[in-house]
Amino acid sequence: ISDGESWSHDRLNRSANQLAHHLIARGVRAEVPVAIMVERGIDAVMAILAALKAGGAYIPVEPDHPESRNHHILTDAGVAVVVTRRRYLNRLPQGIAAHVLCLDDEPGADQPEHNPEVPIHRDQIAYIMYTSGSTGKPKGVAVEHGPLSDHLQDTARVYEMSAESRELPFLPFSSDGGHERWMNPLMMGGSAVIPHGPL
Repeated sequence: ISDGESWSHDRLNRSANQLAHHLIARGVRAEVPVAIMVERGIDAVMAILAALKAGGAYIPVEPDHPESRNHHILTDAGVAVVVTRRRYLNRLPQGIAAHVLCLDDEPGADQPEHNPEVPIHRDQIAYIMYTSGSTGKPKGVAVEHGPLSDHLQDTARVYEMSAESRELPFLPFSSDGGHERWMNPLMMGGSAVIPHGPL
């Protein structure tokens, strides 16, 4: 649920699958970095899930952060694909060697809705989070699927979460704790109420 819009688990999964198939066709596979440069909301959740389903490692990039920071992140990580919105195209750093997908163009609309047959391993990188860079250039920290899954399952058990759970994740997606708070309710069949705005 975000910005007055509500998606079912089924719709979210089908949309993420279509984008995932499109990413795969663009060469995304195990641990290929995919930058997600959209505002926080349903689009961001769908795009992140699509990158994971394709086997890629997602990197949240704040559209309103300084161009120098975003240029460093996109080049340092060797990003292959940037998923964004048309309104953010002018904020993309100049000279990046990445394919740009605009969600406004509905990439993947002609792709199948079933789950991609992509094996995901515990030691495979799920995402790369960049530090604030307060002591120099931002540094990427990679997190693997195994530890992420273990953490989410343990947290869901401790918080006694279920399909009845509804959570408001307030941390930015570009922080290390910002994504788990929407992942937790969704993985238990519950709902995430996501404030619309910057990642």
